Amino acid sequence: MAIADRSMELSKLPRFHPDIEYSDESPMSRLKAELFARDYGAIGDGTLRTVGYWIQNSLPLRINKRSLEALQVDYPHVTSPNDSLDWAAIQKAISTGKNVAIHDGRYMLGDKQLDFPNSGQSLYGLNGNFGGTISESGTDGAIIVFTPPAGNTKQAALRCRGSLQRIVGLKFVSQGTTGDNVAIVAQKNNNNNDDLDIEILNCQFSNCFESIYTYGRGVRIDGCLFSTNNSGFAITTDWPATGNAGDEGQIGDLYKGRGFRINNNRCHGSGTLWRIRNFLVRGGILSNCTCDVGVRLLLAETVTATAGLIYSNINNCVADLVQSSPFSFGLGTKWIDNCINGGSYGGALAGDVAAVDRRPGAIAFFNGCAEIRGVAFNDVNMHNTDSHFVQFLNDAGGPVITITSVSVKGGIMTGFGQTGDDRAILFTAYDIQGFHFDPGSIADPGPAVTALIRSSTANMITDVYIGPAASQLALPTFGGITLGGVINGVTRQADGAIRRYLGATTRFSQINSGSPNGSVIGYRGSDYRDYTSGLTYTFNGTNGTTTGWTSNTALIKANVAQRNQLTANNWLSSSTPADNNWSGTAWSPELGIMVAVSTSGTGNRAMWSLNGIDWTLGTSAADNAWNDVCWSPELGIFVAVASTGTGNRVMTSANGKTWTIGASAADNSWQSVCWSPELRLFAAVSTTGASQRVMTSPDALVWTARNTPAANSWVDVCWAQKLGMFVAVSTSGTGNRVMTSLNGLTWVSQTSAFDNDWRSIAYSHELGLVVAVASTGTGNRVMTSANGATWTIRSSAADNDWYAVSWAPEIGLFAAVAQTGTGTRVMTSIDGEAWVTRTSAADNGWRGICWANQLGLFSAVANSGTGNRAMTSKSAFSLSYR
Repeated sequence: MAIADRSMELSKLPRFHPDIEYSDESPMSRLKAELFARDYGAIGDGTLRTVGYWIQNSLPLRINKRSLEALQVDYPHVTSPNDSLDWAAIQKAISTGKNVAIHDGRYMLGDKQLDFPNSGQSLYGLNGNFGGTISESGTDGAIIVFTPPAGNTKQAALRCRGSLQRIVGLKFVSQGTTGDNVAIVAQKNNNNNDDLDIEILNCQFSNCFESIYTYGRGVRIDGCLFSTNNSGFAITTDWPATGNAGDEGQIGDLYKGRGFRINNNRCHGSGTLWRIRNFLVRGGILSNCTCDVGVRLLLAETVTATAGLIYSNINNCVADLVQSSPFSFGLGTKWIDNCINGGSYGGALAGDVAAVDRRPGAIAFFNGCAEIRGVAFNDVNMHNTDSHFVQFLNDAGGPVITITSVSVKGGIMTGFGQTGDDRAILFTAYDIQGFHFDPGSIADPGPAVTALIRSSTANMITDVYIGPAASQLALPTFGGITLGGVINGVTRQADGAIRRYLGATTRFSQINSGSPNGSVIGYRGSDYRDYTSGLTYTFNGTNGTTTGWTSNTALIKANVAQRNQLTANNWLSSSTPADNNWSGTAWSPELGIMVAVSTSGTGNRAMWSLNGIDWTLGTSAADNAWNDVCWSPELGIFVAVASTGTGNRVMTSANGKTWTIGASAADNSWQSVCWSPELRLFAAVSTTGASQRVMTSPDALVWTARNTPAANSWVDVCWAQKLGMFVAVSTSGTGNRVMTSLNGLTWVSQTSAFDNDWRSIAYSHELGLVVAVASTGTGNRVMTSANGATWTIRSSAADNDWYAVSWAPEIGLFAAVAQTGTGTRVMTSIDGEAWVTRTSAADNGWRGICWANQLGLFSAVANSGTGNRAMTSKSAFSLSYR
């Protein structure tokens, strides 16, 4: 049948091949595949036939050659009657220079090689699901079966010698058993020219030691499946030994390796997905690829010239149950300014899977590299390794280098360091200049882990930032490391102390149990807090010594006379400039100003006062439902959170009068926010948000959502300094209406004393007690805890809807305010156990309360009332105005 008569057959082909355009009027006129291999005698029935079959049977009719010599007139590439029939037919179709389509079938090449020399030519596999899809069986599609000749030098089944070539939807199956199995080799014109611009799409490779081997730049491989690779390599990109076409901008080491896009591929069963040899891939993209039950994802090898990766992105890939480090860079290779974004990498926690080791030594392994600069892990999840997650070694004998700019931001890290000694998240045999370490969370370190960042030779790391997750485990942050330069962030010391560096190794704030004298090396400007006694210390001795710490403050002793002055008098109304629904209030001793925020109003959902009596409207940043506000003396800002708004449920103010909108971690219904001076961290809680009902921030600018142990309606949170933990309470849940966190990142459920609607929580450092109040319950609307975990129910003074509670250390008094009650919407307690009602200024819906130590009074705000939605207690200092 002539090619021109094939329109009927074409019209019966499936209509969803991605590289074929169809027209019912004239299929052939719009088909990118211009002819079929079957037109030239290809059979594809899985039987290895030779061209002798044609000669003996005068088949097919369009060939009708009765001798080898006669056959060679039209098939000059045939040299023997023993040559493969399918190979001869496909090669003939390719030699036309037109785009060739191969029907479904199993085409047997034997030990012959298909030569694909023409630039701009395409080779298609025509079948219903076009090959290469991960879920497709190996028996469907257009399958090229080849057997490498004995003793060959990696003869490929298909040799591509042009540029702008495309191979789409084919399947390659090797019948060889050695490392000579190569499916496709691309080497332009076979003369080492460097521009390939080849695309290999939706193909499948089975039992190939090297599936695709390319020399030169411009390679796109997309949607391919590589299975049972005999521990070989799915994709190898190499550089021609004499590829010198073009000027320095074309072939210089820092410029030549452009145009590599390796996307949406899967390497399954064994082998390495991508191997880079003898050149630097520049601006490459490796994305959405999977290596599962294989060896590794990416390998760089310097053999005849420097290999490596520069200015490239690795996005959302997965390497799971792999035998070796997913990223491996060996002797003489380079890694320059590359980002690994998202994805998940690691192995089996138990190590072996079906008697094969499926737990890598590390995630990123660098050994003897010539240069390492700009290593960025962004939101990368890493799990289960023998040794470390990131490993910089020089066992291979490379040059002594300084690594620059290493960054780990976000992501979950679990199960590292399962075997060996002195394991860590990051191990270095080099100095590092510029290190940002701020993972999302760290959990379940292996038994061999002794520190998070480790060196065996006291290597120096300079210019460092350490995020709060580094202190969440009872492990030192650094082991065998010398720190230098600018350093900021929270670390854990070898003795368990939490240390926050404030710009230098000699300037820090530390918290631990006991006095620092004789045990903690100090420097001028350092301070220390003993969470057992509550004493704070400043270092005034000789730098680098352990003596010279002097205590500043002790626990505040309550002034009983002043307390009696306050409790003996009724509360007093204050005028408010707008009848908004005022919900939260806070005092700044440093500014001498009190602020309140509201869930209603137009442009005026904040107000401020210097005395708790005279209030002035401020300008809120947005008309969101602002529920709570807190003050950070270390940062010098107020921070408020809201339950409404789109991406903007945070606002901040440096003066309490004008406010700036901020981005929230999620559009949850944020109810409360507090500040931890020791962790230098804000924490906010929410009543909505699936499993992430907490967000944290070190600066109120960038917030991160955190997982909560239960999807309860969390309504209030406080920092318990002596306990070193955040404590939050909820209005919902069964027996679990309390949660705690030592670092703000990882939260743990605690058993609440009763399933009341717990509305507010406060901490007394002097009593070492956490107190919560509720809006429901019968005679039991208070509970207390000395450790945040064990809670005891207490009798409330009245069954009012208690909404807020605060502690006044100077007079030793808790005060709570309520939404309901008649003249009794305040109650106080000196110990958190026995409570007494007090006369409120008005029966308004009191929702927020704070203590203003410099004024000696409590101040409360309400969501109801007319012109009087604020009140204060009598001042303990007997000030004339109050």
